[in-house]
Amino acid sequence: MYNEFKDKIALVTGGASGIGKASAFAFAKQGAKVIISGRNAQKGEEAVKEALEMGLNIEFISADVSKSEDVKKMISQIVEKYGSLDIAFNNAGITGQPTSIMECSEEDWQNVINTNLSGEFYCMKYETIEMNKNGGGVIVNMLSASAHTCTPRAVAYVASKHALIGLTKSAAMACADKNIRINGISPGLIKTPMTIPNPKDEEEYCKMVNKLTPMGRIGKPEEVAEVVLWLCSSKASFVTGEIIKVDGGLLAGIITRQ
Repeated sequence: MYNEFKDKIALVTGGASGIGKASAFAFAKQGAKVIISGRNAQKGEEAVKEALEMGLNIEFISADVSKSEDVKKMISQIVEKYGSLDIAFNNAGITGQPTSIMECSEEDWQNVINTNLSGEFYCMKYETIEMNKNGGGVIVNMLSASAHTCTPRAVAYVASKHALIGLTKSAAMACADKNIRINGISPGLIKTPMTIPNPKDEEEYCKMVNKLTPMGRIGKPEEVAEVVLWLCSSKASFVTGEIIKVDGGLLAGIITRQ
């Protein structure tokens, strides 16, 4: 479907599980050379092993996106080995503790902001520097349905995702004349380890999701991955500075009910 990805160099942060893993595998199936990164080396190596068994070209680099030096080193490693970076899906993120403004600790606030917001800033900074040297590239940032609405018990997470809308659009405008396209995606309720950390809760969680989502079901990581690939392809060549919702109508339904 996307023959243009053959031999392209693609980075997926947080690529060892969930949407990141689904996207990394999707790029690899289209012939891209994929690098996944994350904090958990064991999960990263397990994902690489699974990919190799499927005949896919994926490697893992241990990196914490909340640390600028980790990100700078990671991008340098990729460029040193492959000569360029063509595609980046900045997917790494955390939810933080489920707390309100009065309960949220300064430590949790900083942890979430450093990972979700500063992490994507560091990634885009060093990705765009290298892409600009090589004539262009494509970046997709992970946002969330929470970037467009709010909940009282996720103050740090909601703040980080709302801020990412501005960061993504601003970066996209700064790079629009440099052949670097930057967009974001806002998944709704998707079946991932982050969304359902305890498998025992899956049945009840899905029942709740079925009621909330107009399409009546939970989303699949692979469905989000398809949107990521489309945004990174020439089929979306005139799309930049956009935030695409992939939520089964969740946000439209919330607005309608309001």
